[in-house]
Amino acid sequence: MGMEPTKRQSKDDAFWQRLVLPEEERRWLRDWEGSYRWFRSPNVVQLERYRGLSVLEDSVTTADHIQADPQAPVTLVEYGDYECPGCGAAYPIVKAVWGHFDKRLRFVFRNFPLTQVHPHAESAAETAEFAGAHGLFWEMHDDLYENQQALGPPLYIELAEALELPEGALIEALEKRTYRPRVRSDFMGGLRSGVNGTPTFFINGRRHDGSYAFEDLVAAIDAELLDVETRG
Repeated sequence: MGMEPTKRQSKDDAFWQRLVLPEEERRWLRDWEGSYRWFRSPNVVQLERYRGLSVLEDSVTTADHIQADPQAPVTLVEYGDYECPGCGAAYPIVKAVWGHFDKRLRFVFRNFPLTQVHPHAESAAETAEFAGAHGLFWEMHDDLYENQQALGPPLYIELAEALELPEGALIEALEKRTYRPRVRSDFMGGLRSGVNGTPTFFINGRRHDGSYAFEDLVAAIDAELLDVETRG
């Protein structure tokens, strides 16, 4: 929607502080060398063995956020982070790709917030999931990316107002981390599928290792459509 965020400040600064994931609650971290370790008491589960996987481990289901015809022959899945500059750059490209293929392509977005480097990524994801629970996931998804430089609670409330979502319920959901399990479920599914950065795309269950430039995504999807037609 491209709106400018308000400068409204919360009367409860402690609440806003709680929206940034505390260090002691970070049960996972991202190593910039491309390996992951997820810390789960009492054991440390090392997920480095998943590096190099190229298959989507968690199939797309009706629980996913799906845009376009559910019966489309090709599915593009993105693991994204609302604060990631690369995801922000890919956002309009993905919309253009989806428009290019129309009913032949369905798009699925899954959360992969890298909170070690993007402190607002998880709260943004939880805000999108809150909107999704009210049937407005894609509207909030788009608004968050279009206002990526202003992520934070004041923006979330501004966007909720614009979408006529209940502000009080949003604040409560963020404070109680109501949608955190959904976000973490997406994240862990990404790890199982070898996601090691954002954005990461899968085309019909296989990781797209090319760039997210419009031409590269279109070429890869065209190739998959041809393969689908050949298999009959």
